[in-house]
Amino acid sequence: MTTIGFLGNPARLKPGSKDNTGNIVHGHAARSIFRKPQPLSKLDDPETAAHARQNYSHLAFVAATMLHVNKVPGYIESHDRMADFLEKTGLPVVTFGFGCHAALGQSLANAEVDPRSVRLLRVIADLSQSIAVRGAFTADLCRKYGVTNVEVVGCQSAYAAGMANWKRMPKVAQRPSAAVGHLSYGPDERHVLDLIMREGADIISQGNPLEQAIAGGQLSSVDFTRGAHEFGAWPEVRTLLANGPDSARSYHAFIRERFHIFYDVETWMAHLERYDFAFGTRFHGNMIAFHAGVPALWLVHDMRTQELCEHLSLPKIAHADIGPNTTLAELSVQTDYSAFEAAFPANLAHFMAYLDRNRVTDLLRPEFLQAARAIIAPSN
Repeated sequence: MTTIGFLGNPARLKPGSKDNTGNIVHGHAARSIFRKPQPLSKLDDPETAAHARQNYSHLAFVAATMLHVNKVPGYIESHDRMADFLEKTGLPVVTFGFGCHAALGQSLANAEVDPRSVRLLRVIADLSQSIAVRGAFTADLCRKYGVTNVEVVGCQSAYAAGMANWKRMPKVAQRPSAAVGHLSYGPDERHVLDLIMREGADIISQGNPLEQAIAGGQLSSVDFTRGAHEFGAWPEVRTLLANGPDSARSYHAFIRERFHIFYDVETWMAHLERYDFAFGTRFHGNMIAFHAGVPALWLVHDMRTQELCEHLSLPKIAHADIGPNTTLAELSVQTDYSAFEAAFPANLAHFMAYLDRNRVTDLLRPEFLQAARAIIAPSN
């Protein structure tokens, strides 16, 4: 039994899925380092747990945002199902991308997490040598709930991207001519959206029903302008609508012309080759651009993006620094990978040590192991 079964976020989605497509970036990254990653589904079926015990030595849980602070996610019932399944198998668990969702500046003292998520956290802790979390805030939140076997590792997608670009980090264009933006529509991003439209950048969505309806021809400009639809509108878009029909029509035309969405990493990566700059509030939208060799600047807007960017030393600015007159040229000059590159060997060594502590080194792809070791301890 030298294979590992994968749970959690997938490596690809079905076209048209309403799920966050950014999750496939780190889902793919986690699977890509193993020789024989195996999918697991139908967790409610007792046969699945029996199959896992008989065929796998470990389980990998690609967690992403698992702990929601002062908010109950719509998929909370799945946390109980996952905890039940893990307890039934009793197999060692290796986590990837484990993080939390919290507002920027959230205090630990006032941070509350749903008991079902806490139960899953504790089950994973009991089955793991250690839990890899995205950043310091998530680690402290775990400790608040009595889980101490945690270590800050970041995200495996950053190691895949860093290894792909090692010794040839993306060079920033002083005046980007082919840019792409990403929006999370969580904070007030009206100036970010305006910048994308004003500078003629493309937009890659990670799951927005309104944008998908416009791009797919399901929502006409007339119906959108009148508000005669059921696809909803984020605050930034409602602001455009409030500015009158001309603004609404401009947004509709922009989405029809500039919108893209992808459901597998390979197609997404190939598309990114046309750009010379990426920016936005989506962590994995920027990370896959960086992986493709496109210089990317992270706009920090919550604790997720802040703790990841800080731990990995990624180029970042506060999303609140984007104003009505900000230009792409002003952003591009702030996109410096020297700190990331300097910290990368030590961060990668920590990631590899985490995998070793959880006893999955023998399950890794030989070419990944060789490339990682060459960066950590280069031969003279």
